[in-house]
Amino acid sequence: MQICEDRKVVVLGEGSVLFLIVAPVSSAVTVVDSNPHFRDIISKYISYYNFKNVNVVENVADVSTESAVLYGICEKFDHLQNTAAPVGIVNGFDLSLFDDISQKARQATDALVDIHPLWEYEGVVSGKKFEVLRFDLRQEPHDVEVNFEVPCR
Repeated sequence: MQICEDRKVVVLGEGSVLFLIVAPVSSAVTVVDSNPHFRDIISKYISYYNFKNVNVVENVADVSTESAVLYGICEKFDHLQNTAAPVGIVNGFDLSLFDDISQKARQATDALVDIHPLWEYEGVVSGKKFEVLRFDLRQEPHDVEVNFEVPCR
């Protein structure tokens, strides 16, 4: 929470309730969510908790900030290796045909869609936060190449 203390924070939506955690310690929080249903729910939370420092916008273009920092953390996930593993025989049923179809479908679509976001998996943080990239939002978007070492345990 120290990273957000007395700072302006932008939370990118998709129904995230992260703003509930950072709003009490941040100087200002802007929640960006294009989904009107989620914006309605978020507004109810803001009203219920009486957050005066939280603003909800529909588009990231509505956020006026000069810079941003992307941080990363290392996390050790439990059972992540099983997400795309063939199931084989389950309760006496041979599901190898299903495995073949699933594997072919994954090969065709894995590059297009991330079916299982990592935050849906159990795990524990295994390192300290580290800075991945700084953005100067006053400049036009451009490609950036970044090299860094990840401080994991």
